Amino acid sequence: MDNNKNWPLVLVFYMDRALLASELMGKIAMSINDAIAEREANAMAFFVPTDGKERIEQISYVSNEVVDMDNINKLVNDIKDSFTIK
Repeated sequence: MDNNKNWPLVLVFYMDRALLASELMGKIAMSINDAIAEREANAMAFFVPTDGKERIEQISYVSNEVVDMDNINKLVNDIKDSFTIK
């Protein structure tokens, strides 16, 4: 693996299977992608169906450089807050 490459933060959204198949999911996905774009974040979002607990997990590639976990955690929390359906 090339350690000099700027790898993106990968956000994995485990979504209820029925919600993932609904029309509402398109709006949710657009909202998340807009939040990533507005922050000019180097991130990608993936949506995975689940029959269990819904959750968001992050995968960040670690290289020899120091990773700014405060910024990564803030990004995940911002997107998580944007994702909350009220």
